[in-house]
Amino acid sequence: ITGAPHTIYSIPVKLPDMEAAGRVREIINSASTGLLSVGRLTCDEDRQAVSDFAGKLGWPVYADITSGFRLGSFGTNIIKHFDQELLSSAVNKAAAPDTVIHIGGPITSKRYAQFLSQNRPQNYIVIKPDSTRYDPVYAVTEFIEADISHFCNAVSSVISCSGSRFNEQMQDFRNFYGKSAAKAQEIIERYFKNEFNSDNNISGTNTSDTRISVTDKNKCLVSEISVARIVSRHIPDNSALFLSSSMPIRDMELYGDSGLKRNIGVGTNRGASGIDGIISSAAGFCAGAGKPCTVIAGDIAFIHDLNSLSFIKKEKLPLVIIVINNNGGGIFDFLPISTCKGIFEKYFVAPHGFNFKGAASDFGISYFMPKTCSEFESAYKATCIKAARSVNTNSMSTGLISKGPINNNSDNGNQAACPATIIEVVTDRQHNLTLRKKIKKEIIDWLNSGGVLEK
Repeated sequence: ITGAPHTIYSIPVKLPDMEAAGRVREIINSASTGLLSVGRLTCDEDRQAVSDFAGKLGWPVYADITSGFRLGSFGTNIIKHFDQELLSSAVNKAAAPDTVIHIGGPITSKRYAQFLSQNRPQNYIVIKPDSTRYDPVYAVTEFIEADISHFCNAVSSVISCSGSRFNEQMQDFRNFYGKSAAKAQEIIERYFKNEFNSDNNISGTNTSDTRISVTDKNKCLVSEISVARIVSRHIPDNSALFLSSSMPIRDMELYGDSGLKRNIGVGTNRGASGIDGIISSAAGFCAGAGKPCTVIAGDIAFIHDLNSLSFIKKEKLPLVIIVINNNGGGIFDFLPISTCKGIFEKYFVAPHGFNFKGAASDFGISYFMPKTCSEFESAYKATCIKAARSVNTNSMSTGLISKGPINNNSDNGNQAACPATIIEVVTDRQHNLTLRKKIKKEIIDWLNSGGVLEK
């Protein structure tokens, strides 16, 4: 048994239509305020081509978390925390571009689509390697079906972003985005540092303390915002990140730090945005990438896919599984149904009252329950080192999955034989809701005060 696929399917490459490339060139060269948006990219070749294209273009870049650029050293004009800024009426108008070029898969943010609907660009061009439709607000003026790297290389060779008027106007546009992002970053960082520093008087994680309950609000002082912040800063270069639907992908999009890492492949299950099969999908993503993978999942998603832990144990996959346990479906706190107190908790939040130390033990997977930001940071860094060492030791190959039966006696119950780790972060739903609202309000108030519009 080699682990190689039974049948190999070659993927056809659709070369760009040079007439369409010529039209894009003319639109780019005549644009006054342009915006490049980047969705999911599936290979390093495409990411490199888009990076080179963005560098030549010089426009502000809105990179979706699934693009692989948000956490990486992209080297161009990445817009940070854009989703928060779009809630400001002042920014919403001033940030409106006359031309948008979108490359790759769909954008996660609903507000971005609303922004384009309210400020419809004169030109909105979508470049994708397939024929699937992407136009959530019916604003696209041209679809171009072409291989992404070929198209970017073809257009990069003929565009000329020159002229004093263009440079001055585009520079003002870029500076506007940069100033907005810098303030949003400052506000988010201040809240994060306050939380990180507030836990100095609490120490000594006891991973065997099963008395810690998800309803004990005084035990764990880690917010979901801090989880995104810490992971984005300490995920190892050249590793993978898999984000569950619901709040994990949104939190990384909104609060993750940018531009600090290199070559982070990001996987998600978007589609209908369900939470079934998150852990098994992450396992497949890890095996396919052939490198360590961090998974961030909510408690409900984790419960729905507990049986996948047996597969992770069997294959000894180098996964760091971060389970955010807020005792139910925290995303529903943001929806109007949250006002229906008679049914909300029981039928929508659906509190379960579990922690997951027992599950980790049953499947022979290492387990931590940090109580503070500093303890979470330490646990995460240590488990990433453990996962990386296992890859180096075992020479993990891309896509290789064994096909033999599970040998329940193969490691004699030794948890060290499995490089995977579960880090359970117990959070408080109400605290997370309040924190997100405070950060959002402070960012919007500053933007609406006119500070971002001052020269």
